[in-house]
Amino acid sequence: MNKVFIISEIKNLKAEEYMQYIDSIRIRRLDIILQRAIGTAIKCIQTSGISEPEAIINATQYGSYEQDQFVLQMVMGKNKIKLASHFMLSTPNTVATTIALYTHNHAYNCTYTQRKISYGLALQDAYLKIKAVILKNALVCVNDYVEGLEQFCRSEAVMLSSERKTGCRELTNINIQHDHQGDYVKVSTSEEE
Repeated sequence: MNKVFIISEIKNLKAEEYMQYIDSIRIRRLDIILQRAIGTAIKCIQTSGISEPEAIINATQYGSYEQDQFVLQMVMGKNKIKLASHFMLSTPNTVATTIALYTHNHAYNCTYTQRKISYGLALQDAYLKIKAVILKNALVCVNDYVEGLEQFCRSEAVMLSSERKTGCRELTNINIQHDHQGDYVKVSTSEEE
């Protein structure tokens, strides 16, 4: 059984930062959640020193609410589709897939959409695969965007690895539980010795 380390962690890049990681031609075709997700993921990959993750695992609690509403209205006949990309880019799976395509990664790719515990499930998926020596590393992301409600917007990425690096934390446990008050995730780490 491997130990699992958090070797890079990036949270909520500003627009001017994530634009450094996406070329100007491609950025115009992407909605805000994809711009944030790709920028955050690429910065995390670069700061980790791992050129190509063995897995890209994404999580979302809210997805891209604005895009979802557009597609829902389109299906109900209230909006006419302007571009096929509006529909193709409307699902939560699109985020992990777009990161994979943008980084030319053809490895394990998965998205968790279980609301409040999505990120915990994504972390647990990577954690268990690295611990069991199925993977050596994994990029785990969480991306949500609700226009006008900053408290529901986030774009975070962590690179997990079986290889220890200076200044990293060990991921020791991920506990996901359900009780009468709802679902909860507790992530336990220990600082490098």
